[in-house]
Amino acid sequence: PKTQKKIVEISVAEQRERDTRHSNLILTKLKEVDTNIKDEMAKLDKEKFLEMCVLMKVEMKADDIADCRRLGKKREDGHPRALKITLKDARKKGNIFKSYKLLASNEEFKPVKLSNDLTKLQREIYQQMWDEAKQKTQDDTSGNCVYKVVGPPWNWILKKFQKKDQ
Repeated sequence: PKTQKKIVEISVAEQRERDTRHSNLILTKLKEVDTNIKDEMAKLDKEKFLEMCVLMKVEMKADDIADCRRLGKKREDGHPRALKITLKDARKKGNIFKSYKLLASNEEFKPVKLSNDLTKLQREIYQQMWDEAKQKTQDDTSGNCVYKVVGPPWNWILKKFQKKDQ
């Protein structure tokens, strides 16, 4: 009974954490603006994100963004920190994911990666699946296939792809 109660408590806490992250996006490799003023940086990052939305043909206004902040401490090597965007409407997040591929044609935003804001447990599960995909790719005797983890966090699957000709 105590063990079951603990499992339920952990499950409820995990679900609560997922709910708080539901409308968050994480952008990596987006160049940081050259300022140390926190409010100014947030404003410029928000403007950059809105510029990305225009390129993706996603209707987004500054009012639609509840929060915009860089994660972690500024790095000495100049590598940009991840940018966490919290949207007021989680449905807009889906539109961004659907249109994300349109950024590939823009040189400034081409290296930018988009992901969900995952809980620690979700990151661990993803890492296990990624390791499994990597192992299956290495074990493939034909050498023509690569395995990848695809899908949204609530429905990740391992999928086999044909390698593209180099």
